[in-house]
Amino acid sequence: MTRTVIQGGDVVAWRDGGHVIMQGANVAIEGDRVVDVSWNAAGSEDTVIDASGKLVSPGFVNCHVHAGIDTQVLMTDKGAPGYYNSGMIVAAASETTMGNRGPALTDEERRAAGLYPIVELLKSGVTTFFDIGGSIGDVDLFADLVGESGARAYLGHGFEQASWLLDPATGALRYHWNDETGWDGFRRAVRFVEEHDGDHDGRVKAAIIPLKLDTVHADLLREANDAAASLDVPITVHAAQAGYEYHELLRRVGMSPVQYLHSLGLLTPRMIIGHGIYMTGHRFTASPPGDDLRLIAEGGSSVAHSALVFARRGIAMESFQRYLDAGVRMVFGSDTLPRDMLQEMRLASMLCRVVDADWSAANTRDLFNAATVKASEALGRDDLGRIAPGSKAAVFIADLRQPHIGPVYAPLLALVHEATAHDIETVLVDGKVVIEQRKHVSIDEGWLVEMGEAIGIKQREGIAARDWKGRAIEEIYPQTFPIVTRDA
Repeated sequence: MTRTVIQGGDVVAWRDGGHVIMQGANVAIEGDRVVDVSWNAAGSEDTVIDASGKLVSPGFVNCHVHAGIDTQVLMTDKGAPGYYNSGMIVAAASETTMGNRGPALTDEERRAAGLYPIVELLKSGVTTFFDIGGSIGDVDLFADLVGESGARAYLGHGFEQASWLLDPATGALRYHWNDETGWDGFRRAVRFVEEHDGDHDGRVKAAIIPLKLDTVHADLLREANDAAASLDVPITVHAAQAGYEYHELLRRVGMSPVQYLHSLGLLTPRMIIGHGIYMTGHRFTASPPGDDLRLIAEGGSSVAHSALVFARRGIAMESFQRYLDAGVRMVFGSDTLPRDMLQEMRLASMLCRVVDADWSAANTRDLFNAATVKASEALGRDDLGRIAPGSKAAVFIADLRQPHIGPVYAPLLALVHEATAHDIETVLVDGKVVIEQRKHVSIDEGWLVEMGEAIGIKQREGIAARDWKGRAIEEIYPQTFPIVTRDA
């Protein structure tokens, strides 16, 4: 069995139920597990990684990712004012354009679209991530790409029974229902769990993923929850993520999204709520304070917070600290480009302190725990998000001796509040180095960038093909400043 020692670093180790920092310590790894964290002298190692003067951290666990090459940044500075500040549906389809997909990706482009986010996540210190619904359109292919990359991921085939559409005459939001499509997707989701859970030496884990609370009927939600329990896998759903979703469910069932989840029996420890921003009492709901947070905490569910994607639209959780104080297990998800957990933690803290007008809210300890051990708990694991004998050897090494950081006294303050993903030099997953000197050990990043540009062109053509008003991409998403070419 291969033995590796990460030598001489400041190690964020797990002792007596919490993280501690062991200065100048060694992490010994055999196979895919940590076997010792101490100041013991190195022995007969196959590999020694010098981490002197650097921080050795447990890998981040990212609980909400939309893989693929994402286009949400195009929505920045755009929005649909009639839909509660949301930019999510500004370029939605109509019933007549919903079948238009634009140019299809080639096999090479589909492969690149899957590897692109995996490499990005690994380079930012994420060693485990939860992809929401097979975002590249082929979850079986994506599972193989996860295996190839060396990452660990929770995957599933996402399913729903309705699509958001806009009326071509008025722009009003409509739900287009196709119940059997949702049931077919659910059956495919169950097959994926049965066929792929534990693939690639256990690095591919499966999940059940009804995509949105407002686009899946109650009977299918209950069936999905039962399937997750019988298969012993996590379940996640986008819920309390938009003002129009909140008020749609209030209209349909007379309950907030969280109250609805509770009524269906879905608030269990295996449930991860995607986003969970619009709780009773949030100013954008126009509703009085209620018991949403208590219901989540009592059920043992988790909330995957993605601060960046909402902050772009002028929306903040109210608030990260209040959720913690209510006993809710808080975890992070980076959702979209840039999928950077350091940025998510930092922004979550700042927004919380502004919302609460409290400099002590969302402290660094709670942020780091949410990105590591709390996320591990949300997945039902006790071997991730920590560095301790018996844990998976999923770690990263960061060089914090950088001009933009300055002198380091408190390493985690420096990591969370000053460092960037570029400061992460080395990443190991299950004892194997996957990022070395800030590059993936086997995937050509130049090729990824080149392919990404070609994919982006096709994606923009697809957006225009589906647009509810038939607009060109330049009209849907105008440039910040006019583009002037040499021949103009």
